[in-house]
Amino acid sequence: MIIEPRSSVPIEITPGAIGNKNKVAVYGAVQTPGIYEYEGSIRVEDAVALAGGLAEDADAAFSNLTGWVNDGETILIPTSGFPEPTLTIQVQEEVKINLNTADKNELMSLPGIGEKRAAEIMKLRENKGKITYKEELLEIQGISEKLLESIYDRLIVD
Repeated sequence: MIIEPRSSVPIEITPGAIGNKNKVAVYGAVQTPGIYEYEGSIRVEDAVALAGGLAEDADAAFSNLTGWVNDGETILIPTSGFPEPTLTIQVQEEVKINLNTADKNELMSLPGIGEKRAAEIMKLRENKGKITYKEELLEIQGISEKLLESIYDRLIVD
């Protein structure tokens, strides 16, 4: 079925154009959270006003109240004490344990190494003068190849 347009003038619909209803969702620290309709272009502060304004516990410092709102957007106003959003992920680097200088607590920070095994590692180090290879830990009763493999990348021998 072919539908012929009634007019030869094309109709252009643009979000934010006068006469078109746009919607914005406003949640968080506002008086009346919900979905609101608006016409034309508005800023975040206008959307917050549609939601009754900021709540008493709102943290406006972390809200870009001067930003433009797009149709279909969700605005979340944080409360005081809400952590600042970040775009980067900080990955903590694993600490390397030097088998020749580590104290008992450092050795015990390794998975599978308790107080007794830490003491045995220190004793091995004293008897040899220096641990030269990580594989020397296999001489200690209770340290298996599987355990050594699980901590291998966290060990150094300087």
